[in-house]
Amino acid sequence: MRKVIIFLLLTSYCTGFAQENSRQAIAFETLMEELLPILDDDINYEELYEILFEYYSNPIELNEASPEELVSLFVLSDVQIIAFFNYKKNHGKLLSIYELQAIPTFDLVTIQKIYPFVTVNRFTSQHAQSLLYRITHEKNNYLLLRYQRVLEEKKGFKTIDDAPPRYVGAPHTLLAKFRVNHYKDFSFGFTMEKDAGEQIRWNPASKNYGTDFNAFHFTMYNKGKFKNITIGDFNIQSGQGLLLSGGFSLGKSSETITTMRRSDIGIIPHTSVLENGFFRGIAATYSLHKFEVSSFYSNRNLDATLNKEDPYKISTIRASGLHRTETELEGKRILNEQVIGTKIKYKRDDGNLSVGINGLYTLYDKVLSKNPTNYNQFEFVGDKNYNYGLYFNYSYQNFNFFGETAFSKSSGNATIVGVIASLSSKVQTSLLYRNYSRNFHSFYGNALSENTRNINENGLYWGLKFTPNRKFIATAYFDIFKFPWLKFRVDKPSQGYEYMLRANYFFTKKTSLYFQYKEESKGINYNPDSDPINVVERWRKRSYLINLNVEANEILTLKTRVQFSDYVLGEITTNGFMILQDLNIAYRKFRVSTRVALFDTDDFNNRQYTYERDVLHAFSIPFYSGQGIRNYVLLRYKASGDLDLWLRYARTRYRNRDNIGSGLEEILGDAKTDVKFQVRYRF
Repeated sequence: MRKVIIFLLLTSYCTGFAQENSRQAIAFETLMEELLPILDDDINYEELYEILFEYYSNPIELNEASPEELVSLFVLSDVQIIAFFNYKKNHGKLLSIYELQAIPTFDLVTIQKIYPFVTVNRFTSQHAQSLLYRITHEKNNYLLLRYQRVLEEKKGFKTIDDAPPRYVGAPHTLLAKFRVNHYKDFSFGFTMEKDAGEQIRWNPASKNYGTDFNAFHFTMYNKGKFKNITIGDFNIQSGQGLLLSGGFSLGKSSETITTMRRSDIGIIPHTSVLENGFFRGIAATYSLHKFEVSSFYSNRNLDATLNKEDPYKISTIRASGLHRTETELEGKRILNEQVIGTKIKYKRDDGNLSVGINGLYTLYDKVLSKNPTNYNQFEFVGDKNYNYGLYFNYSYQNFNFFGETAFSKSSGNATIVGVIASLSSKVQTSLLYRNYSRNFHSFYGNALSENTRNINENGLYWGLKFTPNRKFIATAYFDIFKFPWLKFRVDKPSQGYEYMLRANYFFTKKTSLYFQYKEESKGINYNPDSDPINVVERWRKRSYLINLNVEANEILTLKTRVQFSDYVLGEITTNGFMILQDLNIAYRKFRVSTRVALFDTDDFNNRQYTYERDVLHAFSIPFYSGQGIRNYVLLRYKASGDLDLWLRYARTRYRNRDNIGSGLEEILGDAKTDVKFQVRYRF
């Protein structure tokens, strides 16, 4: 009888997906855009993209998934996760992914969102052969090669007055990436990248090994009592991210409920080209009845800027990862960082309660001491730091309570606590309070914050999601925050607020429309008359967005978007505007994505952000500022079952300027053109 029900569900499910009969047929880029936060230049989107793409490339096996893994997708509510595990408890393992429709609270929109990231019965015999055999014989490997460059010449590559160019390397970016991965079995991979302007050099004495950035990891899962053993580069996501955030968070988003709570997924390989914010060494997680113990050791050399007066002091740790000029090369990996840490977690058998502690100790071989200013008096100073903290997660009926408190060597502390509640089948809400002292120092934390770091802030966030029927979804949040101490360009304690309203309407399964409004306000130094003392004035920015998606047929999809904003500071109001049209075609072995965008902004404060489709493993959210037109064409050709080719051409032409960029990145002219070519071979 169960098989008959699944057959009927499969039939309706395939119809609901417009007869798309494979996971690869669903456009991952469209789903990424739906899950993305409110676009902002303070969020690490590349790491976010990499983690979600990891799930897309190696989907979660639903019959073996843990609650933490399902939470990490930021799609499912607590009620849905509880319903999922209750269904498995009552009916046994899922026979097909289409069986999700039989689970109470799983609507079609939710299933569409998680469909690319999950699978059923994919790895039933993955441990039948030895690990070496599975790595070398099973067809789960890929090699990716990419070439990228800006066609126009930047100032840093020019020879001026017979002086050599300031950039020491060629103007192209090169990337090579290899990966083999089996879900909950093993993962092995390496990444090599050279940014534009960097050299390819082989000189082990000066710690140069070919490309400028090289990363490697080897991870084994579920080996006896060891849940995870990793050698190489890795991240750790634990608690609510005050101490160990894994470099990955969604932040404030149009998904106003599930993104507020972090998933305690532990150790994960670092596979992106981001050159900072990860560990390099060894890590392991050991299971002991209801407890899990994770320990790690990391030893890395970081980029830094030496104090001009004392060579044993560091004024700043540099995060760009760029080594194009002699000055940048002088600071290349001159600061050694060692980190040792432990995480202990207790989890009750029913999964409704987990409690954990985190502790880590950081040691530098030089003293970090920033150049003193009024606002940075409470920043970290020294060559060592330690952190420790406690976190919890507790579910009771339709409520989920979570939080974390952490401390640093400076006696600074930070607390974040929240609750997510399903008030009914149609209404969900979230509430989150945070308080980060001005002397709290956490180098690998990234909990919810208005600042880029968890320091000098307290705030209260409230989120709401209303789903009255299958055609309409409304979400909203309101966040109010204070900064008890001075900030950069803010010469006194200040406060602000931010709120967002979004309404989605689905005319049909192929046509949808959404409207979004966002308003935010913060303090900033304002001195139009050049007085001796700065005045802190509150600025306000309002942003509007209207987006229409249409799937005309199985070949053609269209997107039209209009977004605009206004920015008010003192007596001055400025505006920004953008309209874009996307046309995407999928025909046999070809996929073509195109865009034309017109933009007109009065100033940088009204810059417009929007997601762009890119080659596989690449991520693009450029900002549109000034007056001009931007267009791109992305072509993908599936040459065979194992070989894929991509070509991307993107060009921005400005109407109101004769040069683009500044400093060594300056381009003389009114246009900037980017090209990318990529090949991926699976074997």
